[in-house]
Amino acid sequence: LSQWIGGRVVIGYAGAVAVYEGLQDLVRTLARRRESWPNVALVVAGDGPYAYRLRALVAELGLEDRVKLLGRVAGEVAEALYSVVDLCVLPRRPDLVSQLITPLKTVEILSHGKLLLASNVAAIAEQLARYGYGETFVAGDVDDLGHQLDRLLADLPRYKAHYLGASARIHEGF
Repeated sequence: LSQWIGGRVVIGYAGAVAVYEGLQDLVRTLARRRESWPNVALVVAGDGPYAYRLRALVAELGLEDRVKLLGRVAGEVAEALYSVVDLCVLPRRPDLVSQLITPLKTVEILSHGKLLLASNVAAIAEQLARYGYGETFVAGDVDDLGHQLDRLLADLPRYKAHYLGASARIHEGF
C-alpha cells in the first residue's frame, strides 16, 4: 500500500460499505476533481452490501489508479492505516439511519488526531459540536463536499497540525 500511495495525499475511510455511508458521493467527487487534485488518492477499508457496486463505480469512472478498495481488514491493519491517511471523510447521506445512528468512527478518527470532514447529518454534527473538532459539508451535496475538500486540501498542513490536538481532547472525554 505504501508503494501505491507514493507521496500522494490520502483520503481515508474505514467502516461499513453501505449506500447510506455515501462513499459513492466521495468517489464521484474525486472523479469530478481529478484534474485539480492530481495527487489525491482514496483508500477504503471495509466491506458491506454496497462494495460490489462501489467497485463497479470506481471502474466506470476510471479511478482504479486513484481509489484502493481494501475490503475487510484486520484491526491492526486498520490502525496502521491511520499512519498513511492525511484526512478522513465520513460522507454519510441524509437517510433516516444516518440521522439517528451515532457512529463511533468520529471518536476513533479524532482520537488518532486526524483531520475529519463529515456530512452534517444530525448524529455526526452533534458529536463534532461536543468535541469542538470536525469539518462538515451538507449531507448528500456532492458540490459542497468538493468545495469543502478544496478548502481543506488548499491548507492541509495547517489543518493537520490543528487536528493533532483532537487526540488529547477526545481522551479527556473518556
